[in-house]
Amino acid sequence: MTTSSDVATVHLEDESMDDLNTDLLEAADIKLQKNTYQREKQGKYRQQERALRVQLRNRIADLEAILLRAKRRGSLMLSWEDIALTMREEHDLAQVENSRLDQQVRHVRTLLHDMKRWVHATLSVCVSKPCQVDVAQFYTAATPRIPQTRVQQRYGFPSMFSTVTEDDLNVVFDDSGCYQFIRRHELFMQNSLDELRGVMQADIWQFMINYARLHSNFLSREFVEGNRIVYVGQQMHEDEAAPTIKLQRNRHVWYILQAIAPSVTKIRMLFVVSSSFSKWGQTPLDEEARGFWGLDLHGLDEDSMQRKFREHALAVCGPKHHQRHDQYLESLNSYLRTMRA
Repeated sequence: MTTSSDVATVHLEDESMDDLNTDLLEAADIKLQKNTYQREKQGKYRQQERALRVQLRNRIADLEAILLRAKRRGSLMLSWEDIALTMREEHDLAQVENSRLDQQVRHVRTLLHDMKRWVHATLSVCVSKPCQVDVAQFYTAATPRIPQTRVQQRYGFPSMFSTVTEDDLNVVFDDSGCYQFIRRHELFMQNSLDELRGVMQADIWQFMINYARLHSNFLSREFVEGNRIVYVGQQMHEDEAAPTIKLQRNRHVWYILQAIAPSVTKIRMLFVVSSSFSKWGQTPLDEEARGFWGLDLHGLDEDSMQRKFREHALAVCGPKHHQRHDQYLESLNSYLRTMRA
């Protein structure tokens, strides 16, 4: 026989079983949902992987096609790594070569400086030597071109037909302390040789010998050699017909007019003038600097005197030479214009 207490116990057990089943169902449902989500997620991931593989395969196919076309053209492109490596190597080689060239330039500049000093030293001529031998050589009409060529080579002139023109003034000293002014100048004139000859023949020597406080016995001659006219001149120190006791200088001039074209003439001028001297000897440099140049060299050693004198002489004579030359050319051109009028 069943009692009421037994019925209550069974009822409680049924309720507990129902609650337990509900919890289990809910847990199973949550797990099922998670599994479904994971499967869907994995499915999407696999789809993405498949799509990526397809894309990569297509890209590979495209690149292989490009490579094949490049091979057929015979022009394979290098990788950027190879290009960068090559550029780096070339950069390093360029730096080494640049350093070598810089060193070579410095060496050549030093050599050029030494050669200029040597040339300037060898150009000077002692003032105490007589010049009659040179004069006789200048006026040998049978062979006038030989001394001209030698003189032009000695003083560093280019070919007469060169388009390069020289224009400079220099002061050089020899071992005895004698200095020389060396003036080189070249220019092209748009005039015929005949036009210039008539105008310049008399004016050249006036342009050359007009020096204050110096008495000059100047001997000169003109040589006409077809398409060339040469004027040579030299100061004579001792002339029985015109004696002098004043200060003298060795003064030489070469003036060459070369026809380049029917209406183009190249003029080459070379003036060489020495320091002053008399029959008693060479004028000391400090006396000449003070008397002729207004320059005080008192108390200086020989090297310092020569250096200071050279700087002063070039600073004074450079502008004066250009000024006198410009004035002469203006006068010459004015005269030529008058002749043509």
